[in-house]
Amino acid sequence: MCNSAPSREFAQDGCAIASTRVDWVETSEAHVFKADLPGLKKEEIKVQVEDGRTLHTD
Repeated sequence: MCNSAPSREFAQDGCAIASTRVDWVETSEAHVFKADLPGLKKEEIKVQVEDGRTLHTD
């Protein structure tokens, strides 16, 4: 069970990542993913698509 509160080290906290909510909407033009990542700035997040089908965030 996850009992840790999100912190600045959120990206290294496996428990926090496992409980992160991600909203996914498919439109006629794109797939849109939105995630709430407390304690992180937009500039600190790296998003990649691998092999044209797998989304990775670091």
